Amino acid sequence: MRLAVDISPPVFRALLALREERGGSLDDIASDLLAEALGARRERERAPVLEWRARPMGARVDPVDKDALYAILDDPRP
Repeated sequence: MRLAVDISPPVFRALLALREERGGSLDDIASDLLAEALGARRERERAPVLEWRARPMGARVDPVDKDALYAILDDPRP
């Protein structure tokens, strides 16, 4: 697909330098760079957002009641 794009002189010089390094056409180099940039953008958009949620847990046992504490500590359930 053909597309006319205005590129700033510093970016164009960087493209020319890449063409000298890698070889190939400016079209191929520009397409590769755009594909990399768009792929990286998609990855950033897909990154999960961490939401920290906290709720009061409340006491499940009276710490003064030794028998209740031992019962919970001996319980094999996680």
